[in-house]
Amino acid sequence: MDNRDWAAPRGPSPADFISQHPVFRIEEAEAWYRDLHRGGLEQARRTIRYHLSTGRLRRLRRDVYVERTCIDPLLVASRLVPDAIIAFDGALSIRDLPDNPYNLTYVTQHRAAAICFHDTILQPMRLARETDWRSFYFDSIDFDRGGFTVRATKLERTFVDCLDRLDRAPDLPRLIDAFRGCGPLNFERLLELVHARQSPLLAARLGFTLHCARRLPPVIGGSLMHLGLQRPDYFVRTARGPDDSIIAKWNLIVSPEQRALYEAARNT
Repeated sequence: MDNRDWAAPRGPSPADFISQHPVFRIEEAEAWYRDLHRGGLEQARRTIRYHLSTGRLRRLRRDVYVERTCIDPLLVASRLVPDAIIAFDGALSIRDLPDNPYNLTYVTQHRAAAICFHDTILQPMRLARETDWRSFYFDSIDFDRGGFTVRATKLERTFVDCLDRLDRAPDLPRLIDAFRGCGPLNFERLLELVHARQSPLLAARLGFTLHCARRLPPVIGGSLMHLGLQRPDYFVRTARGPDDSIIAKWNLIVSPEQRALYEAARNT
């Protein structure tokens, strides 16, 4: 019998690890080598240096690498730091809802710089206090991205966060489209989240946006009016123009473009 028939099966190779991990952190590679008794950190680093030299791998930031065929910005953002939670516009994107097409936000307790990946800016929001990060974590869920777990904020939390931080959200027409196309919404949860923020402006923004999306139940509208503005305030406080006007129901001062969105929903 040919001695080759008795050869032991070939074990996993470094190439197998890269094929199975289109984006990874150095500690994941080290654990893979250690678990298979193939060496440790030094062996992992040597293998990574080789594949960087061949162009198969690209270094995204210190100790984070991506395989050249990977094009998923959500998967990449989820691995840039150990505790990444996809949020704001990114949490809309993971649900295939209208988002900011060139920006994707994630939250983390770590210091991290924004990077550009396939024309998308992966933008971190650093949470200096662990309690802030835990607030995001306990209001988030896991998504599957090609066999990998990506954590993102729940739908209602995502919408409230976007209205609270307009700079981390898609523009208003796209956000309204996201409300309109997101499927079932837990309106009571939306109210709970707004009430917890104790922001009358946020309550008024949510009422306005739900109206524009034609998704404002009367009882929810009444509750939001109670939580909302008692005196007029700008929808965007840093953007004021000579043609702004007030929507009395919400005490919101809006631009002509914002009023047009509101009137279009009222007339249908």
